[in-house]
Amino acid sequence: MDLRDKLERLGVRKGAQHLVPRPAVELRPHGIERVLPGQIVENESGAFYLTEETYLPGYRHGDWPLAALLEQPAAHVLPLAKDESLAGLDFREAVFIDTETTGLAGGTGTYAFLVGVGYFQGDSFTLAQFFLRDFDDEPAMLEELSGLLDRHSALVSFNGRAFDWPLLETRYILARRPAPLAGAPHLDLLHLARRLWRVRLASCSLSSLEQNILGVQRDGDDVPGWMVPQLYFDYLQSGDARPLTQVFYHNAQDILSLVTLAAYLGQIGADPLGQCLLQGEDLYSLGRFLERSGEPEEALRIYEKSLTCPLSLEVQHGVALQLSLLYKRLGQMEQAVQLWSSALGQGQLYPYVELAKYYEHQAKDYRQAQDCVRQAMELVQQAGYGNRWERQRDLQELQRRLQRLERKLGG
Repeated sequence: MDLRDKLERLGVRKGAQHLVPRPAVELRPHGIERVLPGQIVENESGAFYLTEETYLPGYRHGDWPLAALLEQPAAHVLPLAKDESLAGLDFREAVFIDTETTGLAGGTGTYAFLVGVGYFQGDSFTLAQFFLRDFDDEPAMLEELSGLLDRHSALVSFNGRAFDWPLLETRYILARRPAPLAGAPHLDLLHLARRLWRVRLASCSLSSLEQNILGVQRDGDDVPGWMVPQLYFDYLQSGDARPLTQVFYHNAQDILSLVTLAAYLGQIGADPLGQCLLQGEDLYSLGRFLERSGEPEEALRIYEKSLTCPLSLEVQHGVALQLSLLYKRLGQMEQAVQLWSSALGQGQLYPYVELAKYYEHQAKDYRQAQDCVRQAMELVQQAGYGNRWERQRDLQELQRRLQRLERKLGG
């Protein structure tokens, strides 16, 4: 008996004609394929689930149509970004990306189980959502995602530089695949949002910007971001994808808000004073950013406009201080003295000190400088001024200044 006979007696048959076809996988009653319209995409690496939706040019998200972003060049955003790597950014060639993950800390054990990618096709906007039905789908998803991303030239995200994109790069490394869009321009809108709204808003999260800036009201289908990982783990255990519709909605809303936020920021960058898009606190934030970025004349214009807006007393003091010091730096002493004089009697030390410096070193009016120092000392000695260390420090400095003035008057 030869080997073939022995194998056949054991039930082993050679040749494809003897293979029994694998039975079709029965879809689970509430699997993702039955819950969300989409398709199973197969490639050489396996399969995953993909949903796609196209938004026509007139579609509005909050107060803004998506296509408004295409009405202005990406260069309008650059003054707010201050990132030379973004010089070639083109929103028509960019992808807007956001991930939903199995954890919020990142690391090699964290999967991006849902990757949302939005991009313009003509004046319409397409949103594709790549979903892992289980972790075995990841190689196929990464392969297909690379194909889409490599057809574009830039990334737009919200906190994507710190979280989403490093996480995806890690997944590609672990899969032994090259990450797409290596070295491509990456516009992270979180940094721009903080530069503009950190004074006025308690939070610069995307949901806060939607409510306070963009006019976006999410409906009851949304889910808080912190719940997303657990919803996915529940799905892996039960196979019931119905709760995940909230996660897909959450991800889609994030992507759409990236588009309208970029449009809003572009209009601000083009003309921060011409669109009435910023409140007084926002102008203060923008002025500080421009001053730090080496644009004192533009910062001056922004500060001056901010002071004409309704402001809390604390912010008003901050604007007046920054503006007065900028006047001083630019040699516009008359305007600086006016601001310092108007700030007297409001519990702030700086106008007394700055006026004392001005009268001593420029006006050479030592008695006027002496009066300013004495008034400053009275302020520092009042109850409620700073802590003990601050009072001691400021008093010592004022006493040294007063002694110097007395020597000049005595000489």
